[in-house]
Amino acid sequence: MTPLEALEIQEQRLRSIVELAPACLARVTRDASILAMNGAARNMLGASEAREVLKKSLLAFATTDDRERLRTFVEQGCDGKSASLELSIVSLAGDAREIEASVVALPARGDAAPTALLTFRDVSGYRRLEDSVIETARLEAEKAAREAADRAREAELARVRGEADNAAHVAAALREAAIRDAARLEELEGRLTELGAECRQLASDRDAQAAAVHAARAEAQAADRDRDELRRRLDESLTKAESDRAQLARELDSHRVAEVGRQQEEVGRQREAIARQGEEIGRLQEEIARLHDVQLATERAEADRVRQDHALEEQRRDSADYDRLLADRDELKRNFDSVSAAHATEMAMAFADRAALERRVKDTDLKQRRLEAEIARVTAERDGAARSLAESQQHEQQARRWIARWIELERAMQIARADLQELADWAHGRNGHSSAAEPPVARPLPGAASHHTSGDAPWN
Repeated sequence: MTPLEALEIQEQRLRSIVELAPACLARVTRDASILAMNGAARNMLGASEAREVLKKSLLAFATTDDRERLRTFVEQGCDGKSASLELSIVSLAGDAREIEASVVALPARGDAAPTALLTFRDVSGYRRLEDSVIETARLEAEKAAREAADRAREAELARVRGEADNAAHVAAALREAAIRDAARLEELEGRLTELGAECRQLASDRDAQAAAVHAARAEAQAADRDRDELRRRLDESLTKAESDRAQLARELDSHRVAEVGRQQEEVGRQREAIARQGEEIGRLQEEIARLHDVQLATERAEADRVRQDHALEEQRRDSADYDRLLADRDELKRNFDSVSAAHATEMAMAFADRAALERRVKDTDLKQRRLEAEIARVTAERDGAARSLAESQQHEQQARRWIARWIELERAMQIARADLQELADWAHGRNGHSSAAEPPVARPLPGAASHHTSGDAPWN
């Protein structure tokens, strides 16, 4: 068997393995045109034959939101950058799937454009598993919330019962306080009668003192007016005396020689007038002192009136305390009536809440049993999805090994073609009587030894 035949057999075997592999494989160009696709990938896209998908754009199967991301993903793979992507696709039958794709670059042949190899797997089951786990967590959270609500209702019912008992105690205490307040009220009424008599006596005393103060004020005002008049008259007398003295001095200067005797007599008269004015000033000062005493008496009377006003104000405050006690007694009566009514209402509400709570407990037990059955079903689905996910991961690993072997065979085919070209050149040279005596030695194919020794074992 020639190396070329062996290589063709290996290629056919690899194509059969890739075609029948459970992993989804596709070879695409830079613009996402599909060059090759195995059976598993076609089944995922809903194509029964290869011509339904070949030379079509892979972007047509992606959803509108994921097309631009898929385009960038394929371009990265053609540029030699390995990457992975999760996206949504729609098959030819209209079924939507969640897939996880990986891309690696394939070596170009000569001047051919670079291509990329895509592997993808259906992760819809994994997504359903995530949704079921989330739903299970949500149901468990709702169950915990309901249990907490039931505990809160029981605590609220106990609190309402405690408040009802406290209200009964408060009502009894209010009754005792009302009895004590009634006795206190009778005592205060007697005290109020006494205070009324004292108030009337103080009012009459205050009126008398007010009249005395008013008279004292009138007398003080009259004394002030007399004092002002006396001061005015004193100022006029002093002014007149000064003017007379100045006039006398001028007359003495002008008539010093002729009228000395007459001036002396006039001076005597002026001195007598000054003496009289001095006496008048003394009387005025005495009058001022008397007015000052009157003012002091007026101030003392005013202070007495202020003290009496304070005493009357204290009596008014005592009267206000009595009124406030009456108002407090009425308020206590109203509070007792309202507390009694509220206690009756709260007891009725508490019994109604208890009945409603018992009904809700029964409904909660029924819902809990249903929820436990639903959790068991979701758990079974989750376990099945986990097993499916493990199988998908195993298929993906096997597909990656096949891809590596495919790339290795691509390189082997390139080496074989180069060997065949050298053999053809040698044969052409031999026909032309070239100096080459021996045919060129074929280079070993990559992975040939491991292939022959491993038989039908999976690729490494």
